[in-house]
Amino acid sequence: MRYLSKYAEEVTLLDKDNKAWTITWLGNDTSECSLSGGWKYFVVDHNLKCGDICIFERLPMKENIIIFRVHIFKVSPSDVVAIRDTIPTKFSKVLERDAGKVSNELENEQDV
Repeated sequence: MRYLSKYAEEVTLLDKDNKAWTITWLGNDTSECSLSGGWKYFVVDHNLKCGDICIFERLPMKENIIIFRVHIFKVSPSDVVAIRDTIPTKFSKVLERDAGKVSNELENEQDV
């Protein structure tokens, strides 16, 4: 994520109802990152499951706080193709880039 440093920093996530969660972004020298701190509560509060899609939309900073609106798309194995029609056009490139990864993960989950 090009907007965040390779160091730990606090980030605010907003859902569709403008409810806020403060989480910790843990970056590193590679392109990988992880979310910590309040991420667990965000996941639980939104009943996120493996395969659900979260798209992070960068919003303008307020008082030096990095803010992302999180768009959540619930996905089941039968929905992988259908969900593409419900995602706003501005996010379609993100989905196309990661669609193969999601499909593979869902197929592997079904095999278990």
